[in-house]
Amino acid sequence: MSRHRVSALVFCLGLLLLWETGVRLAELPGYILPPPSAIAMTAVVRAPVIFPHAAATMAEILAGIGLALATAVPLAVAMFARPGLEKGAGPFSGGLPGRSRLCPGPPAGGLAGLRHGLQSFHGLDHHLFPHHHLPALGSEKLP
Repeated sequence: MSRHRVSALVFCLGLLLLWETGVRLAELPGYILPPPSAIAMTAVVRAPVIFPHAAATMAEILAGIGLALATAVPLAVAMFARPGLEKGAGPFSGGLPGRSRLCPGPPAGGLAGLRHGLQSFHGLDHHLFPHHHLPALGSEKLP
């Protein structure tokens, strides 16, 4: 085990020990803040009841991620293929004028970052999307 992992494990165990000790010394009721030992014991004892519900929740999470990908990827490819679609998306596409300062978008510039990522595949931008004016990878002349 690396030194960083050991220090992270020691830190987490220290936090758990501090939590356990603090709850016991403050005599907090379990319904306000249960100690970690009570949480672990409840998880073990009630596992037959908890796990089926956790499995249903995990299935819903995975379905949501799948739906998000099934929607976002085709939209991103369509916006890359037709730049007018990206301009028409307005503030939803990130990096465009009118983008809210409260919700600035991802650091890569929203769809502009995806466009750059798609262009990084050798020849994809040239063969699939001939309308843009960027040179295909490897076609740039070096000084």
